[in-house]
Amino acid sequence: MPTTADRYPWHAAAWRTLVDRHAQGRLPHALLIDGPAGTGRHAFAHRIAAAILCATPDATTGEACGGCRSCQLFSAGSHADFHHLRLLLKGESLGGKKLTQDATRIRIDQVRQLGATLSLSAQHGGWKVTLVEPADLMMPEAANALLKTLEEPTPQTLLMLVATRRNRLLPTIRSRCQRLSLAMPARDQAVAWLTGQGVADSEALLALADGSPLLALDLANDGAVTARREAFDALGGVLTGHNDPVAVAAKWSAADPARLFGWLGSWLVDMIRLKSGAGSPVLDNRDLADRMQVLIETIDLVYLFARLDELQRARRLVETQVNAQLLCEELLLGWQPTRPT
Repeated sequence: MPTTADRYPWHAAAWRTLVDRHAQGRLPHALLIDGPAGTGRHAFAHRIAAAILCATPDATTGEACGGCRSCQLFSAGSHADFHHLRLLLKGESLGGKKLTQDATRIRIDQVRQLGATLSLSAQHGGWKVTLVEPADLMMPEAANALLKTLEEPTPQTLLMLVATRRNRLLPTIRSRCQRLSLAMPARDQAVAWLTGQGVADSEALLALADGSPLLALDLANDGAVTARREAFDALGGVLTGHNDPVAVAAKWSAADPARLFGWLGSWLVDMIRLKSGAGSPVLDNRDLADRMQVLIETIDLVYLFARLDELQRARRLVETQVNAQLLCEELLLGWQPTRPT
């Protein structure tokens, strides 16, 4: 059952729109919920499902009451009129056979079972709600089978497709769904929400999470902020000649080079913004702004753009079989002490 903690403030407008349409009897038979990872698409879809299946939703907010029989069944995961098409796990059964490994795609047998179920009347006399997630990981034959269900909707039936990459869905499926895109919240709203969750260093965590407050919340307990600041200080030491780039490279390659390269890219972009000197630039790493300002006093824009080009190449290679330590060494050797030209 969705809780108050799952009611994210950046969902407010989308939620109000759907609640009003439901009250007016204009709810679409199919929704495509997409948006970047970390925006709470899963929680939003479950919140919708709970509200629609609830026998006595709140007259003002449209939220599920949480106390009726339908809400209790939904919370227990046993509501007969809620169906969840998802990636099956090892040991689960499909077509009378147990899976020997976790599934990586939604299969046609799952969609066929859904179609047969939706052709029947709702067991609780109200709506039937289906969540397909991740919809962009359906096998082609499964997607074609689902298309038939979308083309022949039954009354009081809602299908919600949750996807990260909507363009991977068949155009015919996309055209039969009403799109609801959940965007990242504004930075100030995300920081305020994280602070309300008791998260310290919320701005730094948000930078680590590429603007996603939910990912930032997950990162809050894994020491990511400390690791990021240590990596920045190490880089600064290389730039000023106080750290050996080979020694720093050895440490980086033993950690997570891909994540470190992501941080480095964010720092470079911010330093370029600061060095450009255009007003008060919006930075992704506000907590490092003062230290960045000190570093860029000894370097110029040409140097920064050259480092950014090298980083793009390294980020392409880091996912291959290339030696991670050599890659880090090559990258960091470019950060030798320099002076503006």
